Parts: sequence; C-alpha cells; structure tokens
Amino acid sequence: MGFQVGCQLGERYSKSRASFDDTLDIVKFLCKDFWTEVFRKQVDNLKTNHRGVFVLYDSKFRWLRSASAGKMMGDNASAAAVGAGSGGQPGQGKTTVGDLLRFPCGLIRGVLFTLGIKAVVS
Repeated sequence: MGFQVGCQLGERYSKSRASFDDTLDIVKFLCKDFWTEVFRKQVDNLKTNHRGVFVLYDSKFRWLRSASAGKMMGDNASAAAVGAGSGGQPGQGKTTVGDLLRFPCGLIRGVLFTLGIKAVVS
C-alpha cells in the first residue's frame, strides 16, 4: 500500500519540476520537497557512500513516537523487535518498529520508482 501511495505522491509533487539530472538530485528532492510535503519537515541529514547507497536521517520521525520503550503495544516490545521486522502476528495486538516503518518505507520506494530508480528501502 505504501508503494502505491508513494508512486502517486511522487507523480504529484514532481510534475512541476524539471527533469532530474542524476540520482543525487532525485534523493535531494526526496529529502527536501517530498519529505516536507508528507512529514512537514525536511530530513535532518543525508549521507552517501557515493556508490549508490543513501542514508536518510530524521531524528524526530513522528511515526516512531509510539515506539519509545513504554509505549509499544504488546508485552514483549523491546529493541529486539527492530531486527525482527514483523514480530507481531495479525490479531495478537503487538506492534513492532518494523510494522511502524513498513508504510513509510513503501512510500519512499514508490517515489523513487516513479522517478526512475529501482531501490531497496530498509
């Protein structure tokens, strides 16, 4: 679902821009323009290894506020849930950090796909 929404939003927010020159321009668009439209703030930091790997940092990502230690749903919510990704089974009432990030990762992947980049987002 996040991928489809990301594709649609990517088309909407990039249609008024000139074409992008390279991958870095697309990622900058994602960090500044797209992130501001969707999350109401810019990405705090962008890092790259100049070989196609980009890391976006958002230190106050609103969708993870409920993931702080005392607010996770379920009895076994802990930092270990980050690695598990989908530790909570449907209907069990547990939410992991991976569950909270599934939709925004799909958004990012959809925007990148719309702009011509096939990417793995994690």
